[in-house]
Amino acid sequence: MGELLRRYWHPVGLITDATDIPRKVRVLGEDLVLFRDKHARPGLLHARCCHRGTTLYYGKVEEDGIRCCYHGWKFDTEGRCLEQPCEPEGGQFKDKVRQAWYPVEERYGLIFAYLDRPRKSRTAAYESWKNDDGEFVEADDTSIGGRRPTIIPCNWLQHYENVVDPYHVPCCTVRSRARNHQHDGLDAGGDVRDLAGAASPCASVRHQDDGKVFYA
Repeated sequence: MGELLRRYWHPVGLITDATDIPRKVRVLGEDLVLFRDKHARPGLLHARCCHRGTTLYYGKVEEDGIRCCYHGWKFDTEGRCLEQPCEPEGGQFKDKVRQAWYPVEERYGLIFAYLDRPRKSRTAAYESWKNDDGEFVEADDTSIGGRRPTIIPCNWLQHYENVVDPYHVPCCTVRSRARNHQHDGLDAGGDVRDLAGAASPCASVRHQDDGKVFYA
């Protein structure tokens, strides 16, 4: 399953998440660092520096890359070693060193990463995500189903499988609310068939310029 998932582009953050302050990202069991150099190029590198294993999370983002806080090795957004200030002549073998990295693309307000080698999918563009004929992608910052926090520490496929299973809502979710909050006056010990029609509170209301209102 892990090999299959690596053949797809994965959103690893919002475009605004990539800044000159390194950001921790964990994707498919890997600890990575997301940043944006002073040329506005996003980069996604393995968190541990290939030199001595210090985390690049504490690195300094510079004009053309990120510099490790330990010995000052600098890497560009594709992992190329640009400088080795602690080595003779600035690093005679720096061209032979490369920090592990993954390709990224910025689309739809998100940063997508491709975590496989060699790359089998050339772009993160999806036909169904193109905003044609007035359609738009509705995104909410409270996460799908979990309401909060925005990032839920769980397996994405496991969560999505739960989303397409509708009957667990009356059997589990509403019953739990009835027990803990006496939701709509329901008896927590009652028949789950009586809970199926219980309303769930609206988490998101969006008012559009054309007067339309979207509820989620």
